[in-house]
Amino acid sequence: MSHVMSRSLHASHTSRSRAQVGVCRAALWRTSPQPKARGGNNSSAGRTHQPGGRSFDSAPISAATSSSPPSSSSSEQCEEIVLLKTVQEGDALPDVKLSYFDEDGNMREVTTRELFAGKKVVLFAVPGAFTPTCSTRHLPGFVKLAPTLREKGVDEVACVSVNDAFVMDAWSKSVGTQGEILMLADGSAKLARELGVELDLTDKGLGLRSRRYAMLIDDCVITHLNLEEGGAFTVSSAEDMLKWVDDNLSS
Repeated sequence: MSHVMSRSLHASHTSRSRAQVGVCRAALWRTSPQPKARGGNNSSAGRTHQPGGRSFDSAPISAATSSSPPSSSSSEQCEEIVLLKTVQEGDALPDVKLSYFDEDGNMREVTTRELFAGKKVVLFAVPGAFTPTCSTRHLPGFVKLAPTLREKGVDEVACVSVNDAFVMDAWSKSVGTQGEILMLADGSAKLARELGVELDLTDKGLGLRSRRYAMLIDDCVITHLNLEEGGAFTVSSAEDMLKWVDDNLSS
């Protein structure tokens, strides 16, 4: 009887522990600064428009979760509350592994530190390869202005997306980047998670993606960031980045 009672108490304690872990996980919340869109209010901000008038909501995870701390009853059951924070200017770029295909058609895996150390790099992110806005406006804009950005002191222009390297390579050939853009694959969304810019599109069948952004990285430090709300395309264009480079970088 004593042995049975001991097992029962142990099971009860384990259940409570698991329940508390669940509460702790539920108590995680994210703070995210709201980007200021240019040109005044725009009712379509936060939506990615597709041909035929179709659109899908592209709210970032930070916008879909509470921006305030959990209730005291929840926090009391947690030994520690983890506050997740969206990256800001002045932060160091997380050192994570990304993959890409080199000019000889070989797939390479490198860390962000290996790629960006000692360089001035423009890195822009898109929610997905082959998606309309990314394919017709965002990527082509940087392909066009990459030579100008280099003339003004930028060492490298790179694009990253939560896709695998094969998809990024095929997309590069489809758009015709002509070697102007380094196409990086963040297949497991590790970089997006570390930056705090995840975009949850699971209800659209697209899984976890990245918010759209463009940043200037100087020796692995983010010196300038244009972060969109979800998949919107209002402040992260090649033209926006070129204007900032013109005003702040000397060749």
